[in-house]
Amino acid sequence: MLKIFRILIAVIVIILSGFSLLTDYTGILPIMNFFLGLMLLVMGIEEIKANKKRLGYILIISSGVIFIVFILTLVG
Repeated sequence: MLKIFRILIAVIVIILSGFSLLTDYTGILPIMNFFLGLMLLVMGIEEIKANKKRLGYILIISSGVIFIVFILTLVG
């Protein structure tokens, strides 16, 4: 289930990145950051379930940093 969710989020991030790259529209970057953070969070949960706890925690912390950037981008 998490693998399908991760692949779906990755496809969304790739589509948003391609759209932003082709159109030079940067207003979509906060949304892309949100989905990227969500993807890293799902990957972290998958790694913890696979007993790769160190990598899982690093991914979850990275996800938290991206979510903070997302919130600060929306506020500022």
